[in-house]
Amino acid sequence: MLYTAWPDHGVPRNAMSLISFIHRVRREHPVSLTTPLLVHCSAGVGRTGTFILLDVAMQQMKREGTLSVFQRLKNMRTQRMKLVQTQAQYVFIHDSLSELVVCGETDVAAGNIRIRMMQLQKPVPGDPSGLIGFQKQFETLEEVSSQCEASYQEAKAKYNAGKNRFPDKLPNELGRVRLRFGPKPGSDYINASFIDGYKQRKAYIATQGPMEGTVADLWRMIWEHNCSCIVMLCQTQEKGQVSSHCFWPEGEKEEAVYGKLRVGVKRVSHHGDIIERKLEVEDTEGRGGVQKTVSLMQLSSWPPGELPHPTAILSLVDLLTKAQRGSPGRHTVIMCSDGVGRTGTFICIHSQLERLKTEGVVDFFQAAKSARIQRAALVPDAAHYAFCHDVVATYMDSFETYANFKEVV
Repeated sequence: MLYTAWPDHGVPRNAMSLISFIHRVRREHPVSLTTPLLVHCSAGVGRTGTFILLDVAMQQMKREGTLSVFQRLKNMRTQRMKLVQTQAQYVFIHDSLSELVVCGETDVAAGNIRIRMMQLQKPVPGDPSGLIGFQKQFETLEEVSSQCEASYQEAKAKYNAGKNRFPDKLPNELGRVRLRFGPKPGSDYINASFIDGYKQRKAYIATQGPMEGTVADLWRMIWEHNCSCIVMLCQTQEKGQVSSHCFWPEGEKEEAVYGKLRVGVKRVSHHGDIIERKLEVEDTEGRGGVQKTVSLMQLSSWPPGELPHPTAILSLVDLLTKAQRGSPGRHTVIMCSDGVGRTGTFICIHSQLERLKTEGVVDFFQAAKSARIQRAALVPDAAHYAFCHDVVATYMDSFETYANFKEVV
């Protein structure tokens, strides 16, 4: 197994990400096995020692309910020198264990998702607040997310103020998508953030519905960052307000120019609540006639502040999966009015469905926490957090229904 979230320098941004990886390793190689577990990195001391010490400390916590990180490391270094090589790695171990104590183990086997949902829909035993499990987990998510320090220098710059639909829904410097820099201040700015997926770093770009003055910037981003698919989770008008300026030609076979890019509608298909448009994009100033095909999928049944039916989301995921097959590894743009609520919820659902298909496990708490490091407030409330679980449970129910159907036939 390969852990890919460790940067070239320093430590992982998400303290719990390595613990989640250790859980996965231990599902494949339980502690009860007598064969040794091979762990390595470039030098076999820094990152290797961090992994081993975390694993050993987690076992001690589970077995004894106590921790002795310093003594454990001291003993380990009698067997191999310089394990856990830097102070940052040593601090990271304590941060990870601290979060494990606060957050608990939040992953769940796919087959147990309905059981977990029933547990989380009940008041937390012994908690005087009277909150149900989903509300308590979301409260913890808010608490640990608020500890993430972030800079919003460009997003809050005066020259970019008119590019933000909501002044409190902004991309931080760590995650923001940068356009090619032009002569004017702010020419590289768009209200959009890279979000890591399960299989790929920066798999998604979370963004707001474009404003009239940022439509050309949206297409610049799609062109410059080679995006293949757009998932639009809002209408252009919702509850009497503009949620997104229309950024495609209205009619089939029509064309429009946005900035320096020409966009044409090749085909329009209807799939229940989803409209799929195949768009062809061309640089009007480019040479060689390079064209790119972009799939735009728009869901019409998710009003702001409400929740759609889980099957509508599963249909959208299925359509997106088919569209991505022809362009693996390219970014997928996910948008709603603010680029946070519906956008973050869909990203967490999509990434955890991918994880489910590989590992048979989901963890929406850690998925949301990790995504919030790159863009704040993704998955906006306990209702959307619970909805993520409901979609996966509905997905698992479909297999049970199919199995029962086969038995009847």
